[in-house]
Amino acid sequence: MIDQVAFDINDSTDRYIDFASRAVPESDALPLLKDRGYVGASKARILSGSATSAGMSIKAALLQGFAVLPDCSLNAYGVATAYNAKKDVVLITAVLVG
Repeated sequence: MIDQVAFDINDSTDRYIDFASRAVPESDALPLLKDRGYVGASKARILSGSATSAGMSIKAALLQGFAVLPDCSLNAYGVATAYNAKKDVVLITAVLVG
């Protein structure tokens, strides 16, 4: 379920950078989790990365998570990746839930 939320967030970012979106990318995962019926989540964090290679995208997401990753209450996660051919970038989104 969290993977699907990560996919939805990643897809909204993908559409945004292709100028095909009607809104900015999702910035809060908690409402999406609640809409999908995920119970017990009191907080959620989104880590995103975008680069020309998968390794650099992962590194970018980890650098964003520098302050978030030590929080041990975030004990569930979902991950999604996508390749945007128009911009030649790999997008990665990780949703951490606690």
